Amino acid sequence: LAAALRDLRAPISRVVSHRGLRGGSYRADLEDWFTGLFNTIANGPPVVRVEQLGALVDAGVVRFLGPDLRVAEDPAAPAFAAWSPAVPGEPVRARVLVDAWLYDTDLRRTADPLLGALVRGGQARPHVIPDREGEPYRTGGLDVTEGAQEVVDGAGRPHPGRFAYGPPVESVQWLTATIARPGSNSSTLLQADLIARRALAAAARCGIRPG
Repeated sequence: LAAALRDLRAPISRVVSHRGLRGGSYRADLEDWFTGLFNTIANGPPVVRVEQLGALVDAGVVRFLGPDLRVAEDPAAPAFAAWSPAVPGEPVRARVLVDAWLYDTDLRRTADPLLGALVRGGQARPHVIPDREGEPYRTGGLDVTEGAQEVVDGAGRPHPGRFAYGPPVESVQWLTATIARPGSNSSTLLQADLIARRALAAAARCGIRPG
């Protein structure tokens, strides 16, 4: 099943990306359901890393706290307290917390100064998926053109020399952060090549030559 899902990743992405689904369906059926299922089954570390993690668990070095993890500051310690409501027992306390969670892309909440300035200045805009059966879905991704990856400004005009790629355009394209598979003619690598070619062409039009 995992191999089959990985083989289907590229065809599914071509169908659902760039407003291939109506807004409500993209949110409910893809983001809230299928993407999580896909990541659970078909994504993740290689088998050897899973085996190594299992060995650390068996040795008592690593401990899993359970689903729906909660973390809060404990100023009395001072420390962080972590626990799962599904697992009985006292919270685990530690002086150091490493946040390694992969957060959803949301241009509306970004702390990146470049992306924020582009949107505020009307030089970029959030991606919106229309829906004839309900409200448009404001995804939080950065709007770009299909294929060329040109950043679309607030008036809907693509910029010929400004491109976006990868996690900032998540929801415009599906699963941008997934690593390319060997021998798959990955769309991720094809996009990178196209952007490089178009950037070089734009520089040449401005009289800039690569050193």
